[in-house]
Amino acid sequence: MTSYQLLVRLLVEQCVVENAADGTTVTIKPNKDVPSSSLQSPSDPDAGYSGHKGKGYQMQAMETYSPDKSLPDLITHVTVKAAHESDAQALLAAIEEVEARELSPTELQADSLYGGDENVEKAGKLGVEVVSPAMGEQSHAISLADFLYSESDEMLSCPMGQAPQRTKTGKSGGKIVHFDKATCDLCHRQSDCPVQRVKQSATISYDAKALRLARRRVKEKTAAFRETYRHRAGIEGTMSDLDRLTGIKRLRVRGMTQVRVAATLKATGLNILRSAAFRIRKRCRYAGNHGDGSAIRTIMWSVKERLCALLRYLRQALEDQLPSWCVQA
Repeated sequence: MTSYQLLVRLLVEQCVVENAADGTTVTIKPNKDVPSSSLQSPSDPDAGYSGHKGKGYQMQAMETYSPDKSLPDLITHVTVKAAHESDAQALLAAIEEVEARELSPTELQADSLYGGDENVEKAGKLGVEVVSPAMGEQSHAISLADFLYSESDEMLSCPMGQAPQRTKTGKSGGKIVHFDKATCDLCHRQSDCPVQRVKQSATISYDAKALRLARRRVKEKTAAFRETYRHRAGIEGTMSDLDRLTGIKRLRVRGMTQVRVAATLKATGLNILRSAAFRIRKRCRYAGNHGDGSAIRTIMWSVKERLCALLRYLRQALEDQLPSWCVQA
C-alpha cells in the first residue's frame, strides 16, 4: 500500500497525466513546475530539495558562546527539517524550545535569513535580542533613518532641515509625508534623497517596519555592531566540527525520525568532546599558574587516553576482519 501511495504522489507532483480517447499519456513536468517538497526518493519520502542545499535534510543548531572563553561553547538546540523548508521559520521555534528547558538566551546572533523584522519583534517580546543584519539594501545615500523624528516616530524634518507641510495616514496604516516641492527642487542633495518628486508634490511614505529596518541598517555600519556580530561566525566552525568529527552529512539512516535522533546524538557527542577539551585546558592553565609540575601529568594523562582509544579502535578493527581464534590467541 505504501508503494502505491508513493507512486501516486510521484505522478501528482512530477508528472502530468492526461486521459484521452486513444489512451492515457504521462508527461514529465519541467523542473520549474516541480515543487521543492516533491518526492526525492521512494526509500526516504520525508526528504526535501533545496537549490542551495540539495536533496535531503537540513539541521538548525543553536550554541552558547563566551567572548572571553571562560565557558565552553555548547550546542543547546538541534532541529532537523526537510531541505526545502525556510530557515526563517526556525528561529522562534528554537527560542521557545530552549525557553521550555530554561536555557533561553538574552542575546541571539543569526544571519539575515533568520533576522527578519517579524522574527526580531516577536523574539524581543520573549526577552531575546536578535543581532542580525537586515535583509535588503539601502536604496539611496540618504536613509529613512537620517530624517528627524519625534518620540512617537512622527517625521519632523528632512536631513537638510526642511519641515514637512503635512502628514497623513495611508490606506495600509503608514505615513505619507508631504514636503514643499519648490524647496526640494533647489536642494543640492535631491539625487541622494528618498523623497519622491513628481509634478505637483514631493512625498515620502514609511511605516513602523520600514523605519525599524532603516535604523538597523545604520546600526550595522557601526564598529560596536561588527565587534558584537563577529562571534556569530563560530557556529560555522561548529557545523564543520559536526561534519569532520561525527560525519553528520553522511548518515546511514533514513526517515525524519531516525535522522533527528542521529543528529541529536551527534550534537551531544560534540558537546562531550568540547566539555572534555575545555576541562583539560582549564586544568593545564591551573597547573601552569601554580607551577607544581601537574601540567606535565595532565598532558601525559591526555596522551595516554588518546593512545588507549587508538588501541581500542585497532582491536575492534582486527576483530571485524580476522577469525575469532586469531584475536583470542
